[in-house]
Amino acid sequence: MLAAEGTRGCGAIVTEQQWRQAWEIYRTARELPEDQQRSYLASVSDDPEIFEQIILLIQEPEPAATVQPIKPGMLIGRYQVIRKLGCGAMGQVYSARDTELGRLVGLKFLAPDLIPTRMAIERLLREAKAASALNHPHIVTIHEVVHSDNNLAIAMELVEGESLRNYCGQAQPVARVIHWGRQIVQALEAAHAHGIVHRDIKPENIMVRPDGYVKVLDFGLARRLVPENESQSGSTSGWVGGTFHYMSPEQTRAQPATSASDIFSLGVVLFELATGTHPFRRDSPIDTAYAIANEEPRQPRALNPSIPLAMQSLLLAMLARNPRDRPSAAEVGSKLGAIEASAAGRRSRPSSGLAALAIAACLVAVAAVGTLWQRIFPRKEPEMQQITGQGIDNRVTAVAVSPDGRSLAFATLDGLVFLQQMSDGSRRVLDTPRGLTVDQIAWFRDQSRLLVSGMLDDQPSGVWVIAIQGAKPALLVPDVKDAVPSPDGTRIALTSLDGSKIWIANAAGGEAREVRAGGSTTSFSSLMWSPDGKRIEYQRQDYAPPQGQFAQDFDQTVRDYQFSYESIDASTARLTAFAKKVVMISACQLQDGRIVFLRWVSPDNVFKHRVFELRTDLHSGAVLGIPRPLTWKVETLDNELVSISASRDGRQMVVLRRTFHPNLHVADSPSEGGIPRFVNIRRMSFIEADDFPEAWSGDQTIVFESNRINGNYHIFRQELGQPEAEQLTTSNGDQVLSQVSPDRKWVLYSQDIAGGRRELMRVSLAGGPSAPVPIHGNLDEFRCPAKPDAHCVLRTTENGQFIFYELDPIKGQGGELARTAWSPAVVQDWALSPDGLQVAIPDHDLREAKIRLVSLAGDGIGAREKTIALPGLKSLNSVRWSGDGQGWYISVRTRLGSILFYANLKGQISKLLETGGPVYAVPSPDGRLVAFSEWTVSSNVWRFRGL
Repeated sequence: MLAAEGTRGCGAIVTEQQWRQAWEIYRTARELPEDQQRSYLASVSDDPEIFEQIILLIQEPEPAATVQPIKPGMLIGRYQVIRKLGCGAMGQVYSARDTELGRLVGLKFLAPDLIPTRMAIERLLREAKAASALNHPHIVTIHEVVHSDNNLAIAMELVEGESLRNYCGQAQPVARVIHWGRQIVQALEAAHAHGIVHRDIKPENIMVRPDGYVKVLDFGLARRLVPENESQSGSTSGWVGGTFHYMSPEQTRAQPATSASDIFSLGVVLFELATGTHPFRRDSPIDTAYAIANEEPRQPRALNPSIPLAMQSLLLAMLARNPRDRPSAAEVGSKLGAIEASAAGRRSRPSSGLAALAIAACLVAVAAVGTLWQRIFPRKEPEMQQITGQGIDNRVTAVAVSPDGRSLAFATLDGLVFLQQMSDGSRRVLDTPRGLTVDQIAWFRDQSRLLVSGMLDDQPSGVWVIAIQGAKPALLVPDVKDAVPSPDGTRIALTSLDGSKIWIANAAGGEAREVRAGGSTTSFSSLMWSPDGKRIEYQRQDYAPPQGQFAQDFDQTVRDYQFSYESIDASTARLTAFAKKVVMISACQLQDGRIVFLRWVSPDNVFKHRVFELRTDLHSGAVLGIPRPLTWKVETLDNELVSISASRDGRQMVVLRRTFHPNLHVADSPSEGGIPRFVNIRRMSFIEADDFPEAWSGDQTIVFESNRINGNYHIFRQELGQPEAEQLTTSNGDQVLSQVSPDRKWVLYSQDIAGGRRELMRVSLAGGPSAPVPIHGNLDEFRCPAKPDAHCVLRTTENGQFIFYELDPIKGQGGELARTAWSPAVVQDWALSPDGLQVAIPDHDLREAKIRLVSLAGDGIGAREKTIALPGLKSLNSVRWSGDGQGWYISVRTRLGSILFYANLKGQISKLLETGGPVYAVPSPDGRLVAFSEWTVSSNVWRFRGL
């Protein structure tokens, strides 16, 4: 708080009575009307500095406009709010999507009760200016300040993870504290070098990503460092910044903060993490602040004897009351590094006796993290070498390297399983069932057999055993998947088709018993046997959305799943180990207990994977440390890693790498019993480009977008039977999402414009210049029906709702037709009926599939709605109405790509097409033809070198 006259300056001590007096004056004055506050203060305090400080603290807000409440779905500038992530004393943080760049960001708003005080607005702007000046990997990136409808927000990098507050209250391993501390102090060193002091270092302002990477947030209290002579002048004219429990002694006295103030606050944070106890905490914030200013901290080793003496000395130095006695950020970083290196050296020396064994066991977890700083960032990205050469029409679907690393087994799309030598690439075909599509391969330890999971002639998945020599293949267990053999080869572990149960059977497929059941909201995958064969380890996935909230987009749907690692005893089914927030898309375990696996880059990019390593205890399966990235490169948009396998010693490690391009195709679509089927499928384009059909300008002419010219997307049309397409648009930037007006005169499309925004354009089907179509605000999405006398529809997102408006190609946006609740969405996933009277909206749930129908027949608000359930399907990607309006073409995501189904109005489903990438159908107006993008997919096995 504040110091009375004569007690200012470094190391000055105020009495408890003075502290109490200042606090009581402030608390009483705050409740008085403004015109009575100064007279009250004059009557109770003769200290002019206390008088002025309390006036600053209790200043009333300046008049301003009412702040608009923040709701999911609303637009703040170009950012669409998704959901609230958290709040603090000064601000609220929401996740949001940048509608122009497609990325997720964090939006930080002032707390409603602080708006619109001048001091609060200045603080928010100061945060943006301070953080944007710091380009550092451990400091959150600030994108911009956004003004919109009386709201003021900062758009910043969205950091996935949890704050250090979640780790307080219990002593953390010393190595982990050092690892975090070195990253934090690097951020502070960079800030101090730029003349910026944070002023509010506390656990809530430090985020830890799942990979152990630390980000420092909230430079909202940051100000330029006070010059040395000014900092010692005793001036207390600055506002009391920071948080009571983590303020430095000088901050509690309202003296200017310096870089040493940040060091003190960081010392409090590290002390609390290392001991589980705050060094100064008392019963109230004011008592804690008094203790910070006047009392000595507790001895760290008295609370946690495992803390090294050097670590204790450093923490006490950081908590020195006199700023001059504290080390600089660079010195703290150097000492933490030395402590870490010393601990690593001690662990490497041999020990003897039972006591030494006990110590070694306790230090296993620390050892995994103790040298993490040097190992978490690979010095060089490992090289990848392609070792199979399958073509587009016969890609690799599954792969596994043998336990000794000498042989490679892989399956191809035509149902063959190959055995290839790692040394020279020679190969031979194994005896496999005809028509078997394999999606997983596992070796028996003796390398005499393979266990493969897959489908035979579109029947439900089953598990087969394939001999390397001699014996015929045999079906072991039907209607299961993801099987792996035990190390001794006597048992197999597998899951049910929906992944909700884990079974163990003998190697002949009999005597199956259930060892794990998850119910309707839990599934299991990435099964592995422990090296000793006593346990099964796997990925657990639980669907657990926040109560009272709905998913805002597909990325949020993914976040509503809780991913964790589990290990169970194979005999008793007892849970032996568990770790939260471990995402394993494909995994295998090595003989030393390490697990190597693929995981997505982030929930915003779940289709792009990197390789990670997780260390586990050989005896219990317990996790030792955090996942460590082995690769850092993110695959390009047309490449992804989909499966990983390694030899027992980890020296041979391979992945299945997939590349893909969409090409324009057309199929005849005759109907039998009201269910269409695809026949006479033919390719329309033979150019190395990405082609996406969008509409028909007649029964024989397709309108599509392609990046075949200069890499930018333009609108084309092509008549069936013609070898070349006609280009309709030529402007710079991308022109996409084309729709043909019902009168067949215009093509409407979306065009990129300056600033990353999009506008609605039209071009005549007869050719000619393009022209803008007037709408209100930034462009969302639009659809046009096939019926000539119907109208196009514009969709916008406002205040957590989809709102549909009539759209004229010339006049633009018209009157409102209907509105409905916002739901998860991907680009062009919804459909307009051929008569223009209904909208079909798919869900994107990973567990089930539903289509919501919304009437546009002039109902406006409260439009009639109904839901169609599609039993047996999940993970819908898009929906398109059939030409006759009696059903939909539905796209579903799968492990190997997508499947296109047809569903009628009764929910009856028929499979039409399976392809290697996202697919959607565009039926001609008469419904006799369907255009779609068939993906030319190539997937091959690649070997890592340098891991």
